[in-house]
Amino acid sequence: MPHFGINQRSFPQSKVCALHRNGVRITPFYCALYTVLLCGLHRIMQEARIEIVSVTRKQVLDAMKWIVPKDAPILAATKAAQVDMLVSLDKKHILDHPKLETYINAPILTPAEAFQKLKAQP
Repeated sequence: MPHFGINQRSFPQSKVCALHRNGVRITPFYCALYTVLLCGLHRIMQEARIEIVSVTRKQVLDAMKWIVPKDAPILAATKAAQVDMLVSLDKKHILDHPKLETYINAPILTPAEAFQKLKAQP
């Protein structure tokens, strides 16, 4: 399992602990936790292969058969890009519909699940 260390240059403690979440100052414990998570996410994103895809109107219309219209472009692009996974917090339209995984031929994960899966990869 990869080790995600804290890079003090990227995430100095003074700046991280000055963060507020929903108007509440984050405690030092959570500052350290957020710092570790940010470092891990930063490392994963550095290694990610980013690709921009264009989809046709036909592909979006096809995706609309599977999902609500507002999410159809996302689903169409996901399928066109042949992604390894789709990450979403949309429980109502995406996460609770396992048939979408068949349509895009990839797992649909929450951010936490995706992070754990990527962190476990060598």
